[in-house]
Amino acid sequence: MEKNKGFVLKIFDTGWLSVLDSQLGRIECKLVRRKTPYIVNNGALVHYIISKNRKLFQLDALELQHIPFFLASQDIYFFHHILELSYYFLPLEYPHDDIFELLVYLFCNSAGLTLTGFQKKILLSKFFAYLGLFSEDVYDQNAFFKRLISQPIESILNECFDERIQKLIEHWILGCIALHPHRNQFKTIYFMGKKGVL
Repeated sequence: MEKNKGFVLKIFDTGWLSVLDSQLGRIECKLVRRKTPYIVNNGALVHYIISKNRKLFQLDALELQHIPFFLASQDIYFFHHILELSYYFLPLEYPHDDIFELLVYLFCNSAGLTLTGFQKKILLSKFFAYLGLFSEDVYDQNAFFKRLISQPIESILNECFDERIQKLIEHWILGCIALHPHRNQFKTIYFMGKKGVL
């Protein structure tokens, strides 16, 4: 049986998990109990067998594939910010291939990559662009946003942008976050501001 793969976005005290599954999108699920408990971390890439009983997803035969130690050790706040935004902004059971690949790039392929504050803003912009969130004044910069969405992550991260575009990006990210009804529950916004990302 082929296993699904996903990133653990959040672990609840009740034993539930929020996982960004590569095929199903964000799901809320329970681990099947075993004699030897599973060890799971936020941000971990895991493989598993998934089943659904009525509306309940269950994960079994869980295998830990990757823990993003490098990104977490470089910038724990940005790491948790990405997890938090994914948890709050991704709708349940709606596949997001682009966002899944963005997390693969960030969590699995970024070893040795040190991101600047502006590069983190570019990654957050790609995240919101993949969700289709645009503010009116930013959307007028059509050429930039076509490039943002269409270019591979590596090439857009290494581009130079003028100060006007940099300000628009920051305004756009803050505008997207302000739209969310649960923005007051976000725990990482304050730290992102202190680190110069927002």
